[in-house]
Amino acid sequence: MKIKIFAVVCLLAANLFTISAQKWFTPEAEKQVDALLSQVVEGNYKNNRYPLLRKPLMELPLGSIKPKGWLHEMLVRQKNGASGQMDVLYPSVMGKRNGWLGGDGDQWERGPYWIDGLLPLAYILDDDVLKAKVQPWIEWALQSQREDGFFGPEKDYPGEPGLQRDNSQDWWPRMVVLKILQQYYSATNDKRVVAFMTKYFRYQLNTLPQKPLGHWSSNWPVMKTMLHATAWISCWKLRHAIRKYYVWRNRRISAQVHGVRCWILSHQWRKPMLVMKNIVQCWNNRHGLA
Repeated sequence: MKIKIFAVVCLLAANLFTISAQKWFTPEAEKQVDALLSQVVEGNYKNNRYPLLRKPLMELPLGSIKPKGWLHEMLVRQKNGASGQMDVLYPSVMGKRNGWLGGDGDQWERGPYWIDGLLPLAYILDDDVLKAKVQPWIEWALQSQREDGFFGPEKDYPGEPGLQRDNSQDWWPRMVVLKILQQYYSATNDKRVVAFMTKYFRYQLNTLPQKPLGHWSSNWPVMKTMLHATAWISCWKLRHAIRKYYVWRNRRISAQVHGVRCWILSHQWRKPMLVMKNIVQCWNNRHGLA
């Protein structure tokens, strides 16, 4: 209860800082800053959109920092090792039958997890071979989107040893694919990703009341990319819906600690700290301390 009260107070304080900041930050000021920025830098540099507070520092696009020396050697070893060869080493899951390539094979998290690591490796090394391995997964995901916004595998199949292919409607693997697309957007500035995510998040907002999230499904970090890129105000409604329909909220950590994954616990315990971090950032921006 104390944590919940603390989180509410923090959120209210953050909102007050944001409202006061709107007095000096306007859409016109945003256009002027972006115009100046475009004269001195090139690439996919995304700052917050009005009415959000501008960030004093922006994340560099994926691939803009090039490794040298020992670090470059380690990444090349990853490319030549298992990280770059999972489709060869584990073809039953990572091969062409994978559901995230349109096949009738494994359609849960394992294929997307591989691409979630392979994509940044490909763009950090600027390696055409790895990019060619990643791109079919990107294209299939984007082209799989239905008119209502849902995407990914749709059909369940009978059990097969070593494969997970009877859970096509699960929210979770889509969270992983959204993270892949977030990284792809950072590296390429492919505008298809923004339109894709906007459509999917509308679907999620409309569907959550009938189909709540599982106990490990949340896509708020990816939603922040959408919010920064488009200022789509419904992101805030979706954030509230995710909190409301997140199964974990009705669990007691003390009774479940032996039965859940450690990272699920850490995600719950970090929420108040993230709220406080946002408040500090708002305060620094408001008073010119950032």
